[in-house]
Amino acid sequence: MKKNLNEIIDLKKLLLIVTLLIIFIHSFNIFQLKKGYFLDETATFFYTNCKAISIPEAIDAIKNHTVNEYSAKLWDTFIGGHDYKTYDEAMDRYTVNSQNRFDYLNVYVLTAMDVHPPLYYDVLKTICSLFPKLDIMIAGFVVNIAFLLLTCLFIYKIGLIIFDKQYLLALIPTLYYGLSFDFVNNATFYRMYAMLTFWFVILLYYSLQWAHNDCKEDKKIYRKICIIEFLAMLTQYFALFFILPIFILNMILLKKNVSVARTAVLESPSQNAIILSGGKHYGQKKKLQLE
Repeated sequence: MKKNLNEIIDLKKLLLIVTLLIIFIHSFNIFQLKKGYFLDETATFFYTNCKAISIPEAIDAIKNHTVNEYSAKLWDTFIGGHDYKTYDEAMDRYTVNSQNRFDYLNVYVLTAMDVHPPLYYDVLKTICSLFPKLDIMIAGFVVNIAFLLLTCLFIYKIGLIIFDKQYLLALIPTLYYGLSFDFVNNATFYRMYAMLTFWFVILLYYSLQWAHNDCKEDKKIYRKICIIEFLAMLTQYFALFFILPIFILNMILLKKNVSVARTAVLESPSQNAIILSGGKHYGQKKKLQLE
């Protein structure tokens, strides 16, 4: 007796894998066309891999009472890191070697003088340290595409909630975002916005999942939401502008009748439009609104 196709293979998983593979190939082809860096991208590799300070040097400065001179030198290094570098200059200066693998001290010191938190740079530093001499452009792409493919996975999961587990419909917003300019731009722009996109989408997913379960008390979901918000703030402080509306919305849902709240969140046309638009992008602000 012939077996049903769904019994032989998991069609849902297969289609999702094919979708993610198409998205990756599309993004990788465009990545190969990228030449050089923007100024901000050069700064990314400066914060990640620059050797600006060492513990022995800092101790010597304290012992020799030359802390002011050492601080001035460190500041000059920080300012110089924001100068434009060509591809070859960036590769020569910011490629990890055996002396500065897993050197997170410099990441924290340099980001302490900047307006960006260190999590993205720490992740990028880890990749560069695991694979010394790796082209830093490839390292940046690997970090970004990993977070963005995970973002697509959670957009798919959100689609399953919105479309009542109809997986073909859930694949539509996944492909829409995965093949969009926003996705490609985030994948090939070596800043923290791909990671930030992931935290926003996964935060939205768990908030919707909680609402879908009639806002029942669930300590696991609460912990997940708190951890996600914490990691988002360690990625980019502007995350607050997305976290705060979601937090306020969740508080409103706790106050209102849960069945009405569930209908408002899951059936509102404006909410569905936000989900279908697929993720966040640097410079864009999408607010969650109840009708």
